[in-house]
Amino acid sequence: MVWNFHQYYANRSDGLIGKLRLDEAHTTSLKRLRSLVRSRIKDVFDEAKTIARMCERNNFTFESVKIEVSKSLLRYLTPETQTEITRLLSTMDEKARKSFISLNPRFRTQGSFQYDTLNKPYVTPPQEMDIDDGTYLPMELFDERPVIGHRLLILLVDSALLSLVAENNNWKFTPKRTCARLQIPQHNTHIDVPMYAVPADQFKQKEAALKAQLSFSDSYININELLTGRESQYQLDSNSVNLAVREGEEKWIKSDPKIVEDWFNESCIRIGKHLRSLCRFMKSWRDVQWSDGGPSSIALMTATVNVLDSYPHDKSDMDSAMRLLVEKLPVEFTSGIKSPDPTSDSFLFPPSHQHGVDEIDVMGKLDLLKVTINSAYKALTKSEALDMMSQMFGAWVTNSELIIAKQATPAFTNEPTLTAKPKRISPTMSSG
Repeated sequence: MVWNFHQYYANRSDGLIGKLRLDEAHTTSLKRLRSLVRSRIKDVFDEAKTIARMCERNNFTFESVKIEVSKSLLRYLTPETQTEITRLLSTMDEKARKSFISLNPRFRTQGSFQYDTLNKPYVTPPQEMDIDDGTYLPMELFDERPVIGHRLLILLVDSALLSLVAENNNWKFTPKRTCARLQIPQHNTHIDVPMYAVPADQFKQKEAALKAQLSFSDSYININELLTGRESQYQLDSNSVNLAVREGEEKWIKSDPKIVEDWFNESCIRIGKHLRSLCRFMKSWRDVQWSDGGPSSIALMTATVNVLDSYPHDKSDMDSAMRLLVEKLPVEFTSGIKSPDPTSDSFLFPPSHQHGVDEIDVMGKLDLLKVTINSAYKALTKSEALDMMSQMFGAWVTNSELIIAKQATPAFTNEPTLTAKPKRISPTMSSG
């Protein structure tokens, strides 16, 4: 017997896609957490700006500023760091202080939550859903670097997350090289907050243009949720997006997450909407095979795009598309997976001559995936086929009746086509 797994993958209630997707209540809960973090960051910046205004007066003292810090949300920093931020606020030069007082954070989600490829975690803990929510700071730049101090901005975001940790049991704050992380175990979630400095003049021009396009009521709703409701219309020069980093000599690096987002969205248009589902399936495989670690999500997504761009397949048949994918992925990973961001020359997964223990493990499990899928295709019974699939993708699917006998028909229900040749991403692609 030969089996077809289209419904195993594609059934929206009992199939793999139905089990991996977050339901509306879960999505709403994550958005509520994201809004809580955004609101707290705004509150911290507002309090810090109030203190900075106080420092404009000639009669302020270091101790008076320190007292104000201790009464604000900045009090959740360590005593040593409170002293540090007091010094940073009280010693800003006039230009930096003026820029800081006019600063209003904006926010933009990136990563799998934005791409619509976020899966439920399989093993909890340690697996968690990852919400990447960038804090964008439109400010004056000098020699392409922000005039406001890097350390001050880092500490303000840290203060916001630390205050939430103090108010919520079991929440945890972790500083990372390129972000601040808030872990929320009750929701099997962490929220990463990278911080970007962007040119205020560019941002204000685009803000004014968008306001002019909106009706009054629409403007009131959306302009106050900039880079959220209409984030795709806030496109900035990628070369002007500066990511704050905690380690190394460089405090700001050019890094625009919108480049990869645009690449993936264009890939979905070119290849088809099934691309998102196939990426979800491969991420599910990764989460089952490694409770922690394994190939990165962006490496799996890039390899999947490369395969589907290169080989004809029936977009309406998840079974044949997945068999094609698992057949070709080992070759992709052997060759190495390059970043789709043309501003980066790094590999997301190295070529075979650079493989170490971890990479060899990945290659072995990719080969096992290929063998297991082919074996399930020819299993003696539906139950046996389902067991094999569960070994690869987890025990999400329990209804073996979704696996049906393959009819003696041509391999494709529609004439297979090769997707349009992908365009190279321009290094000047804009961000939002």
